Amino acid sequence: MRIKTPTAKVGYLLVVIVGIVLTVVPLTVLRFELGFVWATVVIVAAVVVAARTFRSPGESDAPRPW
Repeated sequence: MRIKTPTAKVGYLLVVIVGIVLTVVPLTVLRFELGFVWATVVIVAAVVVAARTFRSPGESDAPRPW
């Protein structure tokens, strides 16, 4: 899966932001530390996925080296 179009990139970011808000707020109400840890883990995972899948329009679909 490669995300090349700007609208798809914005859509990915919106889904991540809405997902974080919808899960972190209830967890923070229960316990602040739980919400903070969950938000940190989700943000790191989202950045890793974005770094592996976001491509420029002229870039090939070949896998990037780690």
